[in-house]
Amino acid sequence: MQPSDEYLIQKAREEDRSTFEELYNRYKKAIFGYIYRLIGDKAVAEELTQETFVKVYMNLARYRPEGKVSSWIYTIAGNLAKNELRSRGYRKTVSLEVTVSDDERITIGDMLADESFKPDDITQNEELKQDIQKAIQMLPVKYREVLILCDVQSLSYDSVAEIIGSTIGTVASRLSRARAAFVKIFRENFGDRT
Repeated sequence: MQPSDEYLIQKAREEDRSTFEELYNRYKKAIFGYIYRLIGDKAVAEELTQETFVKVYMNLARYRPEGKVSSWIYTIAGNLAKNELRSRGYRKTVSLEVTVSDDERITIGDMLADESFKPDDITQNEELKQDIQKAIQMLPVKYREVLILCDVQSLSYDSVAEIIGSTIGTVASRLSRARAAFVKIFRENFGDRT
C-alpha cells in the first residue's frame, strides 16, 4: 500500500528527501500535463513543473492539512502558469454565448480517449490531438483551467473548486461554458470531427 500524500509531506518536513522524491514522482506527470495544456509550450511547462516542486519543497512548513496535498500542488502550479501567461501579455477572448444541445456535448477526455481510430489513422490521430491542444489554447485562461482540471486531469468538482479557490457551482458553470466554447472553437477552426 502506498503511503498517503499527508504522510509524505510530514516525512519531507522532517527532511526525509526520499519521501519528497516519492511525492514528486507521484505528481510530476500530472502537473506537467496541466501546465503544458495551460501554457502550450513544453520547455516552459518543464521549467514551471520544476519550479512548482521547488516551491512545494520550500513551503512544506506552510502546508495546512485542512486541504488535500494534490490541491495544494495544483494551486501552486496553476498560479505559476497564470503568472507566466500574464508576463507574456497573453490576452484572448472568446464569445461564450453558445447554446449547445445535449447531443452536442463532448469532453476533451472523450475526444482524447477515442480509440475508434485504425492503426492507419495514427497520423490523423496525432493531428487531432494537436488541433485539440490548439483549440484549448484559444480558450480564456479561467475556462481553460477548469476544462483541463475536470476533463483532462479527471479531478472532482470539489478538488477543482479548492484548486481555483472558488465554489463547486462556479466550477460547474465555467466547465459548461468552457465545453460549449471549446466545441464552437474546434468546429470553426478545425472542422466538425466530433
